[in-house]
Amino acid sequence: MKKTLIALSLLALCGSASAEVILYGKISAGVEFNRGFDHEKSWGVKDLGSYIGFKGSENLGGDLKAIWQVETRAPVNGNGLSGGRDTFIGFEGNFGRATLGHQATPLYRATERFNQWEASDSDSGFPMQLKYFRRYSANRHTSLQYQSPEWGGFDFSLMVAPGNNLYNSRTQDHNPAFGLGLNYQNSGFFAKYGLEYAMRGHDRHSGKDAHIHALIGGYDANNLYLALGLQYAKNVYPYFGAPSNVTRQVNTYINDVYGIATINIGGTNYDVPYNATLKEAAISAAYSFGAVTPKISLAYGTSSGSTLSNGWKVGDGGRYMQAIVGADYAFSRRTTALATLGYVRSRVSKRNPYENQWGIGTGLVHKF
Repeated sequence: MKKTLIALSLLALCGSASAEVILYGKISAGVEFNRGFDHEKSWGVKDLGSYIGFKGSENLGGDLKAIWQVETRAPVNGNGLSGGRDTFIGFEGNFGRATLGHQATPLYRATERFNQWEASDSDSGFPMQLKYFRRYSANRHTSLQYQSPEWGGFDFSLMVAPGNNLYNSRTQDHNPAFGLGLNYQNSGFFAKYGLEYAMRGHDRHSGKDAHIHALIGGYDANNLYLALGLQYAKNVYPYFGAPSNVTRQVNTYINDVYGIATINIGGTNYDVPYNATLKEAAISAAYSFGAVTPKISLAYGTSSGSTLSNGWKVGDGGRYMQAIVGADYAFSRRTTALATLGYVRSRVSKRNPYENQWGIGTGLVHKF
């Protein structure tokens, strides 16, 4: 930790010596109360996504620049700097921008604004953000990416993430994942499309490719934000349910770093394959009245389930419904107080009962 602080101090000194180095970030913390799927109640002081970053550029002549960025989580709960955010190097010019490093995917950027909530990544924060809807898009991959310039409100982005950077299994080193982002905006109206496609993304895909599509459209101007989101995922993990199942779904269409689910039928354990189809829809809205911004999000999703090797189906009829309401109060352009109430109702399959979870939170956010 001491070495980390020294390194950060040196970077800060570099920033003071050169106008090309920018220090930025966000500090956010709050109190969350949660009643979980297991009926347990909990509350605590939580980090709501704090981070710190440094970025800069160097003019290489003409329109060409070298660009770089180093960004890391900086939680207020004492866990120290933990990386995990956009860190890359590359070139930028009239042609657009080309970068390599650990970066948000095109699918991530298509859905980022849609999740307008500040909540922790722990179970207590689960009902207070669109965790189900963004469980695939809230990813960053070590990848090569290209971002085009804007032409009349339109731009696009491309990504390739080598299998060697994605998988724990060396047998999948040759299986890359690809990303595509399309974006259009004009007079406040916007449309965003994000795709992620993983070739034979998991050992349990039986050779099938996984792909996730998200389409977001709406209006963002004149104090109003209104957006509709649709998402379709094929050959992915089948279950909706407790937060642990959502954690399992993050990255599991390409690699299950949290362990793979099994199910026992008649004394025999069967691996749960990644061949489900998920369909989801959500809406988010916000309107600013001076310093106060009320917000709401609603989401709904279904799962087709996965077929086991014995022909049985699991996770079929899986379903969730979610509602989040809240409000922000802006003390200034940089400092905001927030209050959020969230509710999730879900079931793993049509043979399982619905489970309910709700949470309430309040917090303070400062951006610099």
